[in-house]
Amino acid sequence: MPQSIVEGLRKAANLDAEAPEDWVARGTYWRCMDGSVYACFVGASLPCDEKADTSREPSSAMLSYCKDNQSSTTVPAVVAGRASMYEWRCRSGAPEIIRQISKPDTRGFLSNYWYRLDRPVSVE
Repeated sequence: MPQSIVEGLRKAANLDAEAPEDWVARGTYWRCMDGSVYACFVGASLPCDEKADTSREPSSAMLSYCKDNQSSTTVPAVVAGRASMYEWRCRSGAPEIIRQISKPDTRGFLSNYWYRLDRPVSVE
């Protein structure tokens, strides 16, 4: 992992300066898009390596969850999928979208997890 990516992501994502560098490097994905470098830190199971799930149709897992949790105010991400662009709830036993929480970037990944990194300052 290039040092400039690790340091750029620390700054862009406001990661704790005390977080061990090897831990940050192991949890970081990076890619190019629109002429810039973008990075994502997995952290709490963020789906850095998945394209955004744009489906407005509930999955079979969501249907099953809402059948068992008729009035749940939220469908957990582990059920809805961490890459879903929507926040879901159960209403009368059926999954329902509450709101859109993200949008795909130009390459199809969840835009709110990816940070455009500043170009590193070259030291001469």
